[in-house]
Amino acid sequence: MIAKAVDGTRLFIVEDEGVVYAHDRQEIFALNTTATYLWCQIEEQRDKDTVLRDYAATFGIAEETAAAQVNGVLETFHEIGLIHLPDRKALTVPARSKPVFDRTPPYEIPPLRARPIVAQKSYQLLETSFLVRFSDLEQVKWVDPILKNFAVAEAAESAVVVDLYHDDDEIRLYRSGEGVGKCDGLDKLAPLVLGCLWLPAIDNFGYFLNLHTGVVGHGDGCVLLPAAAGSGKSTTTAALVKGGLHYLSDEVALMGEDCTIRTLPLAMCFKSTGWDIAGRYFDEIESLRAHLRSDGKIVKYYALPEQYRADASRPYPVKAIIFPKYTPGTATRIEALSKTQALDRMFRECVSIPSDLTEAQVSRLIEWIKGVDCHTLEFSDLDAAVATVHGVLDG
Repeated sequence: MIAKAVDGTRLFIVEDEGVVYAHDRQEIFALNTTATYLWCQIEEQRDKDTVLRDYAATFGIAEETAAAQVNGVLETFHEIGLIHLPDRKALTVPARSKPVFDRTPPYEIPPLRARPIVAQKSYQLLETSFLVRFSDLEQVKWVDPILKNFAVAEAAESAVVVDLYHDDDEIRLYRSGEGVGKCDGLDKLAPLVLGCLWLPAIDNFGYFLNLHTGVVGHGDGCVLLPAAAGSGKSTTTAALVKGGLHYLSDEVALMGEDCTIRTLPLAMCFKSTGWDIAGRYFDEIESLRAHLRSDGKIVKYYALPEQYRADASRPYPVKAIIFPKYTPGTATRIEALSKTQALDRMFRECVSIPSDLTEAQVSRLIEWIKGVDCHTLEFSDLDAAVATVHGVLDG
């Protein structure tokens, strides 16, 4: 026997590649074609000499080359704790922490005290109603413009109450009477309030995966644009929306158990490095207030008018996943991406998973990705990128 798979692992075949799900560790591993082939040999418990001969014949290489490749893959599987090798001590590899929100303020906040309320606004995010009570009219000018698309005439009786308390040089936030944040200036307030509302809205809404991605509507479906910070995700989303697609989000998508997407069309957020580019598509960005986030980034928020927004009240099937990357000076290039690579990259942009994964969920995810077009998009010219994306989607 060449090796033995660790208990609780399962291989899913996707085209000519594979995905290994390790239930006990709550991890998913993308395998290329040769690694998938070798995993199948492990599951069939074949002896090593036979595997080496068949591997060499299957991939048309010399047996010496096959031995080097097979041994390398086996060592990798062993090092990450997916297999037991004969006559080798089994490795116990700790699982990576499941993505969760960090909810603990790194500081003490005094208890909420009674104070005058000069204004209050009601908002509805997903299924959660909020009543935000302001202690200063200047607070309204900084906060309401980024939440105005969620404004409702009256908060529900079950509304979450958020209080803004201005005390000397400090503004403190309280949610349901509990201190959840503070800042020392109005320019830092809106990002803090947005996070204060977003977390309970997420908690009160059933979802499978919370993905860091732009989302645009195309026909009766949507396109995901997952990308790490600095990749041009928000400006790409803005350009696509101005180019005729509908806005669903530039930041977040909630995937349900059926792998459809629900989004919350928050105000688009542009870092200072992207203001000039985004301003080419939406003139209003130049006149917006600048906000300072807790991560030190200076940003502007633009709440898109209704004419650009898709219907956020319903789920959308995913037609395509496109991973954008802005690279100065490069020609626009869109390339097909394998399903396993797309799944791996999508999980890198997973912000939170509310509960442990199950084999049934992973199986549904594998079947879902088989029917989704997956691409990478590298560009320096946004207009060319938009035209290229339209060509792929319409084709």
